[in-house]
Amino acid sequence: MTNEFGNPDVAGSSPGIVGDHELVFQATTVEETEVVLATLKASGIEARLLHNSNLQIMGAVDNLIDTEWRNGVYVPAADAASARAILSAEMPTVEELTAEEEADPLTLEEAEAQTKNA
Repeated sequence: MTNEFGNPDVAGSSPGIVGDHELVFQATTVEETEVVLATLKASGIEARLLHNSNLQIMGAVDNLIDTEWRNGVYVPAADAASARAILSAEMPTVEELTAEEEADPLTLEEAEAQTKNA
């Protein structure tokens, strides 16, 4: 089973183990990898890219090369179940995001002021 991006369903069983790290996502592009890594790191999970290749560099020269770039995102085995749950969570709808934004009493100006004063 694959997700909307053609990747394996990350909620399933572990597709691979390297040392004490488990594969939780098979990335097909550099951009996809960056989003997955940032998502997991923002959730407090140490994520890393293993088996990196030079094709991502060549992709800057010829975008057809980058279409063959594949690498795995790995996390410590103890965090694998949590990482899969995060990555397989449903995306919020526009309505849910709008409601969340409207419920936040902090204005953009107030947030900017807090950032400047931090």
